Amino acid sequence: MAEKSKTDQYHHKNLGQDILTLGEEKLEEQGYENVSLREIARDLEVTPAAVYRHFPDKSSLMSNLLIKISQEFDDQLHAQVLNSPEASQMLTQMVMNCLTFSTERTEAFRFLFSSPYELPTDKKLPGQKSLSTIATLLIAQNDLEVTVPVLTQRIWAVMIGYANLLRQTHELADVAWVRSLLRVLTS
Repeated sequence: MAEKSKTDQYHHKNLGQDILTLGEEKLEEQGYENVSLREIARDLEVTPAAVYRHFPDKSSLMSNLLIKISQEFDDQLHAQVLNSPEASQMLTQMVMNCLTFSTERTEAFRFLFSSPYELPTDKKLPGQKSLSTIATLLIAQNDLEVTVPVLTQRIWAVMIGYANLLRQTHELADVAWVRSLLRVLTS
């Protein structure tokens, strides 16, 4: 591999993005507690000062990673959800998407839901608005006697709790079990 010149080391076109990408990889490999800006600088073959110009401290990097991973989680939650007109199938798909994210990206999921870092106040938790919409459809399609906020809260708690359990036990999600659990929640 050709050695980089000093000019190349200091002139990354997208150093900020490279730092975020590598930070996310490190987070998934080592956990958010062990992400180091100096290690990222070393791996990117730039000076620590170059990294600190983009992210003045670890907290700044983690806050940006939280926004990035939150968006990725939100995108995963919505995958194929609108493939059915039935709210129960939409909900099952959303829950399965959440469970898949939690088992495939265990550290990212843990970072989202148990790190001390918080999303900015102008950002909402991923999937909350869509889950509320699905809850509204569930109530309408099944003539349920529950309010949207209560049903949304119940589903969210079970979905995130089950995802956390799967993440910790390294088990795979069981779609039949998810469907039966959702039937209980929505009856």
